[in-house]
Amino acid sequence: MPKPFNTKLLNFLFELSQKKHCMNYRTIAKEIRLENGKRLSEKTVQSWLNFLRSPSVFNGQKLYRKFTYHPNFCKELLDLEYFYVFVEDAKHDLLDAFSNIYHVVWVYDPKYGKKALVVSFLIPGNRVPSFRRKWVWLKKKGSVTNYKLFNVNTPYIVYSPWHKTVDSGGLFHPEGNAPFIIEKQINDFSRYWSDLPNPAMHRTIKNNPLIVPVLFEYDKENISSPEAWNRMKARMGNDIWNYIKKKGRKNDGIGIKRIQQTLKEIHANNMFHQVRVDYDPLELSNFWVYIYVNFPRKETALNKLRDICRKSIVTYIYPERNTCNLFIAALINQNVMHDFFDSISDEKAYIRRTFFVLHSKSYDVMHNHIHRHINYWSLFDPERCRWVDKKN
Repeated sequence: MPKPFNTKLLNFLFELSQKKHCMNYRTIAKEIRLENGKRLSEKTVQSWLNFLRSPSVFNGQKLYRKFTYHPNFCKELLDLEYFYVFVEDAKHDLLDAFSNIYHVVWVYDPKYGKKALVVSFLIPGNRVPSFRRKWVWLKKKGSVTNYKLFNVNTPYIVYSPWHKTVDSGGLFHPEGNAPFIIEKQINDFSRYWSDLPNPAMHRTIKNNPLIVPVLFEYDKENISSPEAWNRMKARMGNDIWNYIKKKGRKNDGIGIKRIQQTLKEIHANNMFHQVRVDYDPLELSNFWVYIYVNFPRKETALNKLRDICRKSIVTYIYPERNTCNLFIAALINQNVMHDFFDSISDEKAYIRRTFFVLHSKSYDVMHNHIHRHINYWSLFDPERCRWVDKKN
């Protein structure tokens, strides 16, 4: 088995992140090349993936997952709006008030010198007004003292070349970064930002409602079509056939085939806009910082992002809807923190909020929500191809 920060393994992970689609181990062996041009055998790829997916304790710390590799789809194409909510003085039972939490972490808020809860949600367009009212109600009844909602788009992820910037102990060294690699990804983000989709149900879903459960089952996890079919059946039972227009025979083989056909349709319509690769051992010697930044114009933001991304191991960029502002999540360490903030802080950018993720405190709450989805099986109507207007 390779060591966690083996250069070849990190090179392999970075190359996975740069491909447009997720692949099985056979395709990975055919398409992935390491920096020296070397191909990997199917046996090596399978061995590495088994290692990456195995439970792990590293340097005495348990990891709630070691490796994540899955397609990242544009949530707006399902008429969903992406919200981040920062909650002061939050209690754990606050999360019980919501059924559609997408991600949650505890953070330290240096502005007030205390911890806060950061929660993200995917909200159907017709339920956004009631979602906003619910937070007003929660504050009025005293469940939260203060909160801030950010309405953002699906993030674009920029990866530094880990094999060039991470040492054998897992520590990040930005001086090893390759500007041309970052530049290419910033250019891709610029194209994405210039043509952000508005929340609306994609036209193809009317003809194939199965797109909705397929997108959600492949979100957060790269699974096989039989696994996806079995999960859908477990959630919906025979109601799964309501998502399939031309039914014919009803058996598992037909269902799996329909999923495979649907995946091809999803790819043809560019609904998977990126591959997401997370490697949690990188978080043991580094930490996540969240910043919300006001920019006067997009050109200024793009120039700043070049510096930000060169000083981060991974950077999640969430464009705020209808502004030039960005919500940014960056994995950095204390050695680069001064340069990281120095690269942003001038008259051309204003950091409105900063939060530092509390990794150890977040373990349980993240573990409890890591595989949660919006409950599409009860909230989506495949006959009318729309979200049902229920309470949040």
